[in-house]
Amino acid sequence: MKTFADFTAAVQNVTLYQQNNGLDADGVLGYDTLAKWCVQNDPSINWILRRAFSQIGVIKEYSMNIAKQGIHCADCSLFVCRVLGITKEPLKGDTLAWWLNTDGMLRDALGKDVLFHDIPLAEVQAGDMVIYGGHDGHVGHVAFVVDPSRQVIVDCSGSRDGVHCHLDNLAHFWTRKDVTVYGLRYVGPKPADLT
Repeated sequence: MKTFADFTAAVQNVTLYQQNNGLDADGVLGYDTLAKWCVQNDPSINWILRRAFSQIGVIKEYSMNIAKQGIHCADCSLFVCRVLGITKEPLKGDTLAWWLNTDGMLRDALGKDVLFHDIPLAEVQAGDMVIYGGHDGHVGHVAFVVDPSRQVIVDCSGSRDGVHCHLDNLAHFWTRKDVTVYGLRYVGPKPADLT
């Protein structure tokens, strides 16, 4: 298995590697650069993180405006839907009649468990999600967990404008008493291109 040391030895010119892989060419060996390299070189990465990492440098803009969203623009829930291969359109049928956003993901996890299952934060693993934030009971953000012990996530956010892998800039939410943080595990089917 390749390691970060292998990566630093293999990538002599970090800026050139970043330019050739759709990343911001800042010359810094950061989480985004490492994540992109792992997709190309580490077969042990689970399918969810592999797909999430592949969106770094592709989704470059954050927007909650549905009319504006497209291949290069998304919000946090559309990013999650793309990675998991599910539609963000309203889900039809007797059991699911909600728009798939962060609130809908949490409602499913706490109710029907059709696509998402609620798990204790202590059991969150790489590839699971955390969903948190918001006010007045509204859930505000969802992100994939890369390293739960270090609170490293990959998400699409307005504060970073696009998809990035980073230390959770809202890590204090994981331990605050006035904000509920949920762990979610995807229990739906794998995307068609992976089956």
